[in-house]
Amino acid sequence: MSAFTEHAYIVDEVIFFQNRFRYATVDKDTWSISQISKVMRKIFLLFSSSWLMFFTCSKENELKGLPLCVKNQIDSLLAQPQWNPPAEVWKYNYNGQTVYFVPQHCCDLPSLLIDENCNIICHPDGGISGGGDGKCVDFMEKKKDGVLIWKDTR
Repeated sequence: MSAFTEHAYIVDEVIFFQNRFRYATVDKDTWSISQISKVMRKIFLLFSSSWLMFFTCSKENELKGLPLCVKNQIDSLLAQPQWNPPAEVWKYNYNGQTVYFVPQHCCDLPSLLIDENCNIICHPDGGISGGGDGKCVDFMEKKKDGVLIWKDTR
């Protein structure tokens, strides 16, 4: 999805401003419509390219330094149809170590908790009982410093 479609409200705001500016200045006959259009196009291109660069750079930096298994998990999630609610990957501190948590997305499916060495620690919740696999029943209470690493925004 392009930055233009993700941020369509900005495009709408610029078009609204352009039309308002056009009608306000036509009555005063200070600028021609073509001059206003040229200025507004330049402003629009400047803002949209700035937004595009900002969002592109930040997403690349977020995924830098992640363990390969976490990147592979994200690629695996992107290969699937989009979840509802959207898939997420969270980074936490749990029992003194950095862990990555992929919440469950439906019904009886378990969540996933892996460490920074790509070892599966447990499935903290989900499953038929809703309590996961029972290997880390204290995860939800002991997790600290949660940071959203990735969210599926398709």
